[in-house]
Amino acid sequence: ELGEMPTRTLECLRKPMEALWGREPTLSPMVLGATNPCPCGFLGHAEVKCGCTQSRIARYQERFSAPFLDRFQLAVALRYSEDSIEVPWEELVFKIRHAVEQQRSRGPWHGNAAIPLESLQGADLTRDALETLQNWHKKSGLGLRALHHAIRVARTSADWNHRSRVTSHDAWLAVSFHPSQFRTTSTSDPWGPEHSWSKAMGLRSPELQ
Repeated sequence: ELGEMPTRTLECLRKPMEALWGREPTLSPMVLGATNPCPCGFLGHAEVKCGCTQSRIARYQERFSAPFLDRFQLAVALRYSEDSIEVPWEELVFKIRHAVEQQRSRGPWHGNAAIPLESLQGADLTRDALETLQNWHKKSGLGLRALHHAIRVARTSADWNHRSRVTSHDAWLAVSFHPSQFRTTSTSDPWGPEHSWSKAMGLRSPELQ
C-alpha cells in the first residue's frame, strides 16, 4: 500500500528499482505497487462520497514524486463498472501465450519490460507510431526513461493484438498507461511543483475527472 508509506521510504526505492533493469535478464523481478486515491479510499467513487479534505488528499498524493512514478512502466486506475466486458478465460490464456512467445523470440531478456536500450530499435515501430511517441515525449518534457518505457509498452500492445509492427494505436495506448497520467503537483517532488507533470501536460488526476 504505497500511499501509507513515508515519502523517504518511497524515494529510497528509486535506486534499487532502476537497478533491476541492469540485472541478468532471467533474474529481473517484477515490481508492483498499489494505492488508494485518498486516505479514506473513496475519492472519485461513483456512489460513496469521499470524506477527506482537499489538504488531506494533497498531503496523501504528495508522497509520490515524479522520479518515483517514472520508475513504473504502467499505471492503471481500477474502477468497478457494471458495463465491464468479461473475456473468456481460454481466449485470455491464448493471447498471453502468444504474446510471451513473441517476446521470447526477440532475445534472452525477461519480456518486453526488460528489453535493453541497445535493442529497442528492434521494437519495429511504424513511422506513425514513432512520431506519436516522439511528439508526446517532446510535449511532456519527461526524460528519456519515459520514452523508453512507452516504446516497451507499445511493443507489448502490438504483441497482444498479434501485430508484427507497432502502430500508432499501440503508441497511444502506451502513452495512456504512462504513470504521468496520475501526476499531481507535489511539493515533495525534487523537480519542484513548477515542473510537475500535471502542469506540463495539462493533465488532471484521474480521480478528479
